[in-house]
Amino acid sequence: MKKNLSTRGAAALLALAMGYMGQGVAQAAYIQPKSAQPIEELEFDVNCFDMHFYYGKNVMTNLYWAECAGLITKKQVVGLATTREDKLPNGVMTISRGRLLEYLYHLAGSPEVKNLPEKSPYTDLTPGDARYKVAIWATRVGLSAGWSDGSFHYDTPASRGAYFTFLYRAAGSPKVTLESLDEANAVRAEKGAAPIKEGSELHRAMSWVYQHALRNFGDDLEGIWLGINNTEYKRWEINRTPDFYYASYPTIFTPLMILDYREELAPIVARLQSLS
Repeated sequence: MKKNLSTRGAAALLALAMGYMGQGVAQAAYIQPKSAQPIEELEFDVNCFDMHFYYGKNVMTNLYWAECAGLITKKQVVGLATTREDKLPNGVMTISRGRLLEYLYHLAGSPEVKNLPEKSPYTDLTPGDARYKVAIWATRVGLSAGWSDGSFHYDTPASRGAYFTFLYRAAGSPKVTLESLDEANAVRAEKGAAPIKEGSELHRAMSWVYQHALRNFGDDLEGIWLGINNTEYKRWEINRTPDFYYASYPTIFTPLMILDYREELAPIVARLQSLS
């Protein structure tokens, strides 16, 4: 009798347990990930550099910074970091002019673009195109007005010079002490390209980026990030790659990160927001 009762009791317990599992009650013994609802009283002024080093990272890379700034995902960090650019057709992972502008648009908070023109001012974009609002935003805040052929060239691979010009315009095209063009034009001559004109917008943009968004010998940026993917953004190497070469996707966040570390990016973002 005892054996029968024990057997029946065990069966009942098993059935009860299976019933709970069937109802989804039995769960893993861990708290499941959730998005926090911030408590206003616990808001702190914390930047991406604070967060990165607090979590035990000894080096801040441009891709970690871009992820923290909400520009790329963790998956994209890995993808960009592991891409062998030398195996690609042009020896570089290109990024379009439009995508560069999208990143500046997102840094500005992805503002609503009101009163979009019913007729597109650009031959290669229509009002129904999802990218149309970014092009109009970029035009209104003075980053790009398209090309002389009437097209915006959203998908055209961006040159390094175009990227520097976007950054310079985003900063408000400030007055700048012009850097020597000797080395840059010497490289251009080797490649059979016309020299950069003294005092041109490209010259001013390159000078501004050189002075504000590049790494220099002996500065305190040395310990902030790995050297990988950043060689083109050191002052002593900037002119070794011609401005008309394609901008490299894995490296385009480096100038933005340097500007942020030097507390110069936030005013630029605020300016774009005020114009949006």
